[in-house]
Amino acid sequence: MVVLSHGLWVTQFGADPEIVGRVIEVGGSPVEVIGVADAGFRFPSDDAQYWHPFGWDREARSQTWFRRAHWVRPIARLAPGVTLQAAGAEFQSVVGALQTEFPETNRVMGAGFMPIRDFLVKEIRRPLLILLASSAVLLLLACVNVANLMLLRGDDRRREVALRHALGARAGRVIRLLVTESVALGMLGGVLGMGLGWLGIRSMEQLSRLGIDGATSLTLDARVVA
Repeated sequence: MVVLSHGLWVTQFGADPEIVGRVIEVGGSPVEVIGVADAGFRFPSDDAQYWHPFGWDREARSQTWFRRAHWVRPIARLAPGVTLQAAGAEFQSVVGALQTEFPETNRVMGAGFMPIRDFLVKEIRRPLLILLASSAVLLLLACVNVANLMLLRGDDRRREVALRHALGARAGRVIRLLVTESVALGMLGGVLGMGLGWLGIRSMEQLSRLGIDGATSLTLDARVVA
């Protein structure tokens, strides 16, 4: 069985809608396609092209080289109600049992686990939090400055509003004028902000070079924009 990435499905199979259920060849072996991942799904790295089950037969498990397969990094979910501390204690008991049973290969080998978020973000988490806090402070300063400018502009236009009233303009019409101007400025600022946000996201693709897998799949979220 194999699950294809969206990119592989498009480039190698022409986005065939009937691909599920077909038998293709992967690594010289025939496998059945059981699904296609979403376009934005990239795990554990951006260059993953397909996913399929992996394991060893019983004969291989008895070999010495099998005990040295410490490059394997499985992914699992904690059972409901199990804490990290409890899972860690149980995990280390298994590690100790393996060290006792297989001293030749496991005596100096340990094992551990971490939340998958920490694994993906690695040591970049703190700089990202600093970047987020800095962006929030910058946004707050920008909002305060814009609000101050709008107040000063409104104070300067008191004479204009008084003149419009003297010429017979109704209060509702003046209010509509001011609201229309504010909405137009807000929409223009929103469009410019989205453009800058898009450019910022494209520049954040450089984060993949810093060790953050999936950074190249960052996009503007329509729900956040709304």
